[in-house]
Amino acid sequence: MHDDGFSLTVSIPVAEWTRINHRLRYIEAALIQMLRGGRRLKEWFTLADLLALNLPGLPTTRQGLSRRAAQEDWPRRIGAGRGGERYEFHFSGLPKRAFEGLIDGIVAAPLRSDDEPDAPAIQPAPSAPLPPVVANAEPVWMLPLMRVLRGGRKMTLEQVMRELPKRLPSGVSCPTRDEVRITLRRLGLSA
Repeated sequence: MHDDGFSLTVSIPVAEWTRINHRLRYIEAALIQMLRGGRRLKEWFTLADLLALNLPGLPTTRQGLSRRAAQEDWPRRIGAGRGGERYEFHFSGLPKRAFEGLIDGIVAAPLRSDDEPDAPAIQPAPSAPLPPVVANAEPVWMLPLMRVLRGGRKMTLEQVMRELPKRLPSGVSCPTRDEVRITLRRLGLSA
């Protein structure tokens, strides 16, 4: 078979290629954790978060970690903290050994046990209040009943009950004989 296509070559800087591969590995780890029923993963970490993870190859002090992040130009953003603003660092900027340690920790995380408390349940939004009941509101079947009666001809209750279901909108149940009889009396349409 002869291939008439052409080959395409793309150049990507090594740093960008590394970040893309880090993101891909992280997404794989996130999927594994999600399938295991784990909690949502973080993408951004404070210095305190990174120190608590005790990742291999990273300094063990806040100052050392901050200096390393600045030297290696880790992607960062400013987040809100207790004392004001603080830097948060993206996982994709971590050095290879630290990143591998992070991924290994995510993948090796134990499955959630049934005795572990669940995350707080999200309460449903309060439903809109029901419209107030109007004292003179008529049932949905009233208009079809009036259409049955509008011909001007005299009908028996049995004839009305046979004709009314044909005129009701879908999903509206037919009233009982007593409901129709009481309504007709109230409107002065029967004795």
